[in-house]
Parts: sequence; C-alpha cells; structure tokens
Amino acid sequence: MSPRPSVKQERREKILSAARSEIVQRGYARTRVADIARSSRTSSATIHYYFPTRTEVLSEALCFATTRARERHAKDLTEAGTVRDQLVRLVELQIPVGAVQDDFRIWLEVWNEASRRPELRSVQDAAYEHWVDFVTDIVVRGQRLGEFAPVDAREFVAQLLALLDGLAIQVVAGSSHIGPEEMHRLASSFLERELFAWPQ
Repeated sequence: MSPRPSVKQERREKILSAARSEIVQRGYARTRVADIARSSRTSSATIHYYFPTRTEVLSEALCFATTRARERHAKDLTEAGTVRDQLVRLVELQIPVGAVQDDFRIWLEVWNEASRRPELRSVQDAAYEHWVDFVTDIVVRGQRLGEFAPVDAREFVAQLLALLDGLAIQVVAGSSHIGPEEMHRLASSFLERELFAWPQ
C-alpha cells in the first residue's frame, strides 16, 4: 500500500488543481493568484508560501495538468487488450469532447504562452517530450510484437501527434469542417494506412 500523501503535498495539489481549473476557464494570462486562492478556498499568502510567484504556480499547474492527463491515459490503456487496441484507444482519448476538451485547452494555453514567454518554453518542451516518449513506447512495443509496420517510430509519432493536435484545435474552435467524428475518422485512417496495413 502506498504511503498517504502529506498534508503539504495534499494542499499543494489542491492549489495546482484549482489553478488548472482557472486556466481552463480564464486562460493563462488572465488567471490571478487571487482567483486561484478563491477556487482552492485558501489565501493568496498560502499560495505564495508554496509558490513564490504567479508565474511559478501557473507553470507548475500546467505541468501538473499534463502529468495527470498522461497518468489517466496510462490507466485507461491497461484495459485495452492488444497494443493495437491501446493505440486505437489512445487516439480516441485525444478527441476533445467532455473532460478531454479541458485537457486540450491546457495544451493550447501552454503553446500560446510559450510562443510569447521564453521562460515557459522549457515547461512546454519537457511536458511534450514526456508525451512523445509515452506514445513512442506504445508504437515500439507493437513493432516488437509484430503488430505494427517497421516504420521509424519517432518520426511516425511526430506525424501522428501533429495530425491529432491540428485536428483537435479545429474541434475546440468549433470548425464547421472538422468535428469529433471527422477527427476520429481521419486519425483512424492514418493509423490504418501508415501503421496497421502491412504484410504480417
């Protein structure tokens, strides 16, 4: 049995969870420490005790959100069966509907702020690199088992994630051309064509 989190750890995670929610609702630039304090039912002074600056608490919240999303994916995929089933399920989990839309909005905030604030680029790079490694591991496992085509796994994942991210932006933006069903169709077609359809 894992040890119970300390009071400090629980309080810190409560603050980060509140900051995540505020970023989703208000955007990174408009989220204030006072908003996070109100949402987490604590004081601004308490937040500054754990995170000395506004930039620090918001940056930590972005890392917290992306890590939690990746952990949920890993847990969900353990129930998916074959490695092929896991990759198919992973694609389904990237369609920004319901709670997944909030996860993707966090990424939009990461990208948006990193494009303007050089100090956030290391946050973005680290979070995305973990994500790339996570998906690449699935592809490599499938190749070792003979379920996937012998493509360059890293290059394939770069293409897959670029496709998913681009489609998801259009879904979140309410595009009349790309909705959730069309995103799923296009992503599934890419998997079938580039990774699944080969002589085994």
